[in-house]
Amino acid sequence: MVNDQRLRDWCFDYSTRQRFVANVSAAGGAVRLDVEDGEWYKRIDTKALHEKPVLVQLYGGHKEGVARLRLIDDEDEDVELGFITSDRTHVAMLEAAWKHEIGRRLTK
Repeated sequence: MVNDQRLRDWCFDYSTRQRFVANVSAAGGAVRLDVEDGEWYKRIDTKALHEKPVLVQLYGGHKEGVARLRLIDDEDEDVELGFITSDRTHVAMLEAAWKHEIGRRLTK
């Protein structure tokens, strides 16, 4: 498993570590959404991601999205899948990662 120590060992600075974690997390969250609903990305307003994150836009609220995706609250799956930020991800980097994932799907 890749953790902060492993990333430091690879000489990633703090900002690069945050970007890496955000990208990996959003990619995992996007795949999870692909399994649930193959066209989820068409319903996301990327300009509103800061005020309305992905689960809020899709399901009306974070808790509703966690329930719909059957994520395990006590294991922080929502954090690992990039649905909310953590101390390891910066909100702007996570938003950029989600925009990338959505853009990839829109251009297929």
